[in-house]
Amino acid sequence: QLLKEKYPELPWSQARRMRNIIVHDYDNANPKIIYDTATKDVGFLKNHFLKIKDDIKHISENSLYTERLLMRPWDDMDAEELLELAKNEEIAKWCGWEAHKNIRDTLFALHNFLEIKETYAICLKESGRIVGSIGLMLDSKLNENSNECELGFWIGEPYQRNGYAFEAAKEVIRHAFEDLNMNKIWCMYFVGNQKSRGLQETLGFTFCFTRKKEDADIHLCYVNSLTKDKWKTLA
Repeated sequence: QLLKEKYPELPWSQARRMRNIIVHDYDNANPKIIYDTATKDVGFLKNHFLKIKDDIKHISENSLYTERLLMRPWDDMDAEELLELAKNEEIAKWCGWEAHKNIRDTLFALHNFLEIKETYAICLKESGRIVGSIGLMLDSKLNENSNECELGFWIGEPYQRNGYAFEAAKEVIRHAFEDLNMNKIWCMYFVGNQKSRGLQETLGFTFCFTRKKEDADIHLCYVNSLTKDKWKTLA
């Protein structure tokens, strides 16, 4: 979906229709159209593919996958979709930031907090639609050693109660321990956020201490952690 929006000049829908005909309805395929595509259109498509191959490589090499979800790097092209989710006051309250009021707020968030290493847009595999965000903060103030990080995530209100947060977090935790060789992951939730508390407990996190966060509407938060050794017993 991201590539379709970034390169609207490409005939995405026509390519999909031709593929479906050739694969599923080849007896009724038009030989002239196939010939014209092979002799005339391939050059056009090749030139455009050369433009986007770096984008494809970047997305594929820096993405995580589950049964229903794709977690890929954020991009400026995601701004409008992100704004629709991030303007929700409830989401903002439990995440500790101000609800986005306009596209400028969203672009600021993308450039300063989201378009960074190990932060992902959570997308539905089937449609490419963004449903939330998840990331590992490698420079978190909670980290006591270089092999620790902090997990943060949220799911947009229209997509909650589908198990997406658990599914995404489970894969990112695996990525942290197996691919990044982390030994401990921290995770926080604000007092009163029972959904986040329950999810973190289900993922295996245990309570460590409380912390005051002065730059949020709700100041008190609970800090949990999950060690690699404990995760291995749960995996």
